[in-house]
Amino acid sequence: MASSSTSSIHKTSFKYDVFFSFRGIDTYKDDKNLEKGKRIGKELIEAIEESRFHVIVFSKNYASSSWCLDELVKIMECQMMNTGQTVSPIFYHVEPTHVCKQSGEFGRAFAKLENDEAAKKWKEALIEATSLSGRELRTTADGHEVDFIKLVVMDISLKLPVVSANENLVGMRTRVNDVISYLNTVPDEFCMIGIWGMGGGGKTTLARAVFDQICNEFEGSSFVENVRESSTSPLLGLKSLQQQVLRDVFKRQDIFIHGVLEGKKEMKTKMHGIKVLVVLDDVDHIDQLKALAGEQIPVQGYEELSQEVVSYAAGLPLTITVLGSHLHECIRYVSLEISSEIFMKGLRKMKKLRYLRAYTKSHDGYCFSGDWEFDEVTEYVPNSLQYLLWIYYPFSSLPKTFQANNLVMIGMPDSEIVQLWEGGEKKILKKLKYLDLQNSKLKTLDLGMTPYLVQLFLNHTKLRILELWHTPVLFELRLEGCDDLVEIHIPFKCPYLMKLYLGCCKLRTLDLQATPNLKQLSLVKCVDLEELHISIECRLNLTFLSFHCPKLRSLDILGTLNLESLLIACDDLAELYTPAKWPKLRFLILCDSKLTTLDLQGAQNLEKLDRRCYKLEELLIHSICLKLESIDIMGAKLMTFKLGLTPNLKRLKLTKCSHLVELPAPEDLGLLECLEELILSECTVLRDIPNSICKMIRLERFHLRNCVAVEKLPEELGRLECLKELNVQADDAVASSKAGTLFLEWSWRLKANLKLEPLGGSEDMPFAIFRDIRCCTYTCSSFIVIGIIHLFGAFLQVYYELDEKRKSTGGKDVDISHVEQLLPFSSSGN
Repeated sequence: MASSSTSSIHKTSFKYDVFFSFRGIDTYKDDKNLEKGKRIGKELIEAIEESRFHVIVFSKNYASSSWCLDELVKIMECQMMNTGQTVSPIFYHVEPTHVCKQSGEFGRAFAKLENDEAAKKWKEALIEATSLSGRELRTTADGHEVDFIKLVVMDISLKLPVVSANENLVGMRTRVNDVISYLNTVPDEFCMIGIWGMGGGGKTTLARAVFDQICNEFEGSSFVENVRESSTSPLLGLKSLQQQVLRDVFKRQDIFIHGVLEGKKEMKTKMHGIKVLVVLDDVDHIDQLKALAGEQIPVQGYEELSQEVVSYAAGLPLTITVLGSHLHECIRYVSLEISSEIFMKGLRKMKKLRYLRAYTKSHDGYCFSGDWEFDEVTEYVPNSLQYLLWIYYPFSSLPKTFQANNLVMIGMPDSEIVQLWEGGEKKILKKLKYLDLQNSKLKTLDLGMTPYLVQLFLNHTKLRILELWHTPVLFELRLEGCDDLVEIHIPFKCPYLMKLYLGCCKLRTLDLQATPNLKQLSLVKCVDLEELHISIECRLNLTFLSFHCPKLRSLDILGTLNLESLLIACDDLAELYTPAKWPKLRFLILCDSKLTTLDLQGAQNLEKLDRRCYKLEELLIHSICLKLESIDIMGAKLMTFKLGLTPNLKRLKLTKCSHLVELPAPEDLGLLECLEELILSECTVLRDIPNSICKMIRLERFHLRNCVAVEKLPEELGRLECLKELNVQADDAVASSKAGTLFLEWSWRLKANLKLEPLGGSEDMPFAIFRDIRCCTYTCSSFIVIGIIHLFGAFLQVYYELDEKRKSTGGKDVDISHVEQLLPFSSSGN
């Protein structure tokens, strides 16, 4: 086998699409001319190297052929070289474990060659190949070989690059993906899509590119060009196009059509029951569609609805046809401002409707015209419906005549619904997986009617009590913004519940003993919650925790070893029990608690620490936090804290820490070479800024706003070459004067590193010294201090400009007549 250090050569083009490695006696009977015992030749090696995909068909006797095993070794060498080739192992009447371990019938076949000098690398190749994702006949398509082969072919076909003359056009890939995404949402049985627009807009180009991309997914396909021109041709006509479609689909040239009616009959007979893709280019008459794509027989009773649709389509035949094909089994986006009577009348006649997406609200915010009502006997919604998304549903319950036994999804956000069924009626919805009633008027919900519900979204509803009695497979539950919710009962285990989001509810206690596999728990604005019980099993699986519970005083999250994110905003929280080790904790945000100590010594992989705790006096961080990038502490009573080894820290922000006397140890600060922001605003008793901060070679922002006790800055501050922003601003007069002194002192420290340029006026004078610094702010109430700063800046500018000129002339005297214009005042005394 090639070593892992082999350099990768990523190929972008290949001579062949697929190379098959198989044992002929198990699969095909075409190996009679192969000489036994010989190694594969140069041509075969080149074929493997020049093939985009490698399909290895492991069969019972595959390992008895040294030829096959040598092919395998070469294939795996190509795989390890990362040449852009893909390997797809196929396990044909053998199990992957038998191939990997050379056991069973496969092992008996391999035993015949086990003493060969190449046996070792063969074994390595077999182990490597079985570690790749592939297909096994025994566990695929119920073991049916024909279906299995179709799946394999489809897998590879979908991965093959599209060979299209238009593939390099700018923006084409996005358009093709949009069309294919839409195709994936429509029913499987029959679908007609129209692309229409002005000439030269790229309709044919897009259709051709889509055809090239997906034609291999169909049993037959045909792209018919210039339909308008050919259908009116005396020599060609529609019958010739029908003949072309049949010949293309069935890949036969012995099909002849003598008339349009015969062609319709032949297409309906021959193409019935098979999956076919037909693209008709440049269609301008409905007769062309009827002849080449079949026609739907009109059903009586849709006259009014049809007139509405014709009006919406502006009378365009192609538009009407496309809309009609969708209305056959699928209504998508009913956003037309049609009357409620027409809509309901048309809806109840669509007996085979499976997909309904309705939006019954106009752009001005009002429901469409008419009175929305239904009686108890009329079957308004077809029982065939599987997908129901009705935004602004105008009724208080589902129709009594609607059985809903095929529904998989119900989505009725922003609706008037109060209960699923009126009058306490119970209908078991065994197929329902997804229920979304967000922002509705829902007051009661019996989950006993939805035993196989997977996702339940009830945000901002009027529910008071929710009982999870019969939801054994529930995966996600959202109850955010449920102001009236006072109780949640979970009497039986919900082993699949992994996401629970509660918010703005009136719960006082929450018992999660029956949710052992919960991973995400969010309790936002649960203002009355005082008790929380989490099982040990649940704690072990939790990865995300978010609490905003002002009355919660104690929180026990011991055992949350897999927790990654923790957000706590609990005003009364005084006790927090955390595990000794938090190996996966990455983000911690802690706000407004009464905690005085926070121990994070077990969180070695912490990346972000953000807290606003006015009572916090002690912070313990792991001595080595290699992934920590941001620390943001506000309002704490910390006097100091140990930073430890945090070499990748980029942001250290300590604001309003009024008890902070000193920064972390100078030796720790000196290791922060990646630090970009050092914010020490309003640390009013902080006096010393250690010289070790001058080792922060990437520091860009340095703030000492209202740090009134700081009297001087480090001597070597000039080493901070990346510094772009300094803030020594102070709000009161005394502090402002001190800030001005700091400003002047700092300018002296940095003058050797700055290249100065002429000034446009006196107002810019202080900032000329800091040309490379974007923002250097201070506030001085004393005009004397401001004048000193302006004057100092001006003279320093003059000094350096004259010095530069003197150097450029070899030390000779220079003309200083222009010096006056650089000063912030004129010689006349103005």
